[in-house]
Amino acid sequence: MKMNRECMLRYGNEDFDKDYMNWGFDDEEEQLFIATQMLSIFEQQGSDIIDIACGLSRYHKIWLQNGYHVTGIDVSKTFIEQSKHNNRDYPNSNYIVQDINHINNNNQFDIATWIDPIEITAKPVRNIFQLLRSGGMFIYEMWNENFGKLKHRYTFNKTWSLENGIYTLIRHEYNHATSTIEHEETYINTMTDEITIKYIHSQTVSTHCTRELFIAAGFDRIEMTTWDGKPFDPIDDTTKRFLMIGHKN
Repeated sequence: MKMNRECMLRYGNEDFDKDYMNWGFDDEEEQLFIATQMLSIFEQQGSDIIDIACGLSRYHKIWLQNGYHVTGIDVSKTFIEQSKHNNRDYPNSNYIVQDINHINNNNQFDIATWIDPIEITAKPVRNIFQLLRSGGMFIYEMWNENFGKLKHRYTFNKTWSLENGIYTLIRHEYNHATSTIEHEETYINTMTDEITIKYIHSQTVSTHCTRELFIAAGFDRIEMTTWDGKPFDPIDDTTKRFLMIGHKN
């Protein structure tokens, strides 16, 4: 029997992205709730938003309905096409296939958001800083390490299924204590006598590292809040996720 192993983290690949739409995004109701809470943070910060790695952009309608101009960027053409469809009734929406590592438009936006990211490095933070006008802010969602101390591991297992001669098993696990994502899909093809294992294994960066990246990029003031703009206590707060906000003078 032949054994195949494939890394699944292939954003931008059409076949992967179409499948990812079915399992890789938060529930729409949860996304809309988050977007609504964030309106209190947007107040008096201008009207032009750029949302990095926007995915399907279902939550953008909350911001669009409140008069904001929203530009969504993503490396996936599939996601961008779906975003355009989802918000086709809003003339104040704009969607572009773009990698934040290679964007170079300066001083165009008042607010930059990156919601539910996997990881962040120095180059995109610097690019985002340059995208913002004076007085702008960058809102980056973080996992709370204290939450992981209470709920160390989330596991989703799907039992074996059989369709068209192919047995399928899916395992999805997130370890909050180590900020590690593991996703594995096993396929046994009885017709070709092959086993294929597709996998994702990635780790997020720590709060401390992210703060240092913000400072190195040029952000003058950094604060941590909950989604509704309330101060976040990094020692005692057990909120599942929070926001790190960098302000540009």
